[in-house]
Amino acid sequence: MNSSATLNVWAQWLSDHLLVLTLLLATTAFVAEGMARYGRRSGVADAREHSESRSRTSAKQTRLWVHTWSTNLLLFAATLAITWAISPWITPVLSELLRGRSGLLSMLDLPYAVRVLIGFLLLDLSAYALHWAAHRFGWLWRLHQVHHSDTAMNASTHFRQHPLVLPVALAVQLPVLWAFGIPAVSWVLFAAFSTTVQLWHHSNTSAPAWVERVIGWCLVTPRFHRRHHHPDRAVHDHNYGAVFSWWDRLFRTHSPTAQIGSATPAPTGLADYSANDALSFFVCITAPFSSTAPAQNTTPIRPAPGKRAVRKNSKVTATQYRKTP
Repeated sequence: MNSSATLNVWAQWLSDHLLVLTLLLATTAFVAEGMARYGRRSGVADAREHSESRSRTSAKQTRLWVHTWSTNLLLFAATLAITWAISPWITPVLSELLRGRSGLLSMLDLPYAVRVLIGFLLLDLSAYALHWAAHRFGWLWRLHQVHHSDTAMNASTHFRQHPLVLPVALAVQLPVLWAFGIPAVSWVLFAAFSTTVQLWHHSNTSAPAWVERVIGWCLVTPRFHRRHHHPDRAVHDHNYGAVFSWWDRLFRTHSPTAQIGSATPAPTGLADYSANDALSFFVCITAPFSSTAPAQNTTPIRPAPGKRAVRKNSKVTATQYRKTP
């Protein structure tokens, strides 16, 4: 069996078991986070300075973590429902596009494995571009803000997407598939690998410092991506990469991840969402259509050179920043 046939066999197996693999990865992430959380609680219980108030705080955080997982998995289930609802119309289109009969790559005399690799990179680049656009255009931000509203970020935050994000993503990816002739194998491999990486970099288990330093130049790491979920707009309008971190460096949207050795995680969430709102499935579903869920400014904003942002009531507003030309 040649390399092309082997790739196709593996891709077909992944395609047939992608949902099962996703649920298995989610279960693994849930267990890993739970064990890490139990370890922290045991450490606190064994400490001499342990107090009743600390115990109550730890229990509250655990309940919040479980509730967050529940809300985010409900959103994932809603996305799956949308997927099944539109599959009769989307599947034939995808099948035709993924045959690779048209597009730039089909015109180039390249080995099949190289075409698959290029297709993988193009899919990740399109994910970066869509993510960047979701922070720049108000109607996209209304959907994407649901993902950012998680105040207790963990691996399940990867599933915290408004169900309408899926049709929007397909509207972007289908023209990319058509224009470049991306092989079906690239699509399947990207779906599996990006799910694995994104569950990892959304998790609340910190990676060792050497992992952040060694592979952070290539892959998106937990510390790299957690900065993207910071409540401050001036901070979270950076680090858009899904799998590879080099797109942010190439397009100058990278924000350095300082304090690699720090044990205190950066805050996450949005100022417009209370903790109760962030945990409500109903609020997450209705937020894009609610008048209390303002859209992002369509113009990128950043602090004026040499000046720090002026804060009022711990919120940063667009009027406090200089608009980027």
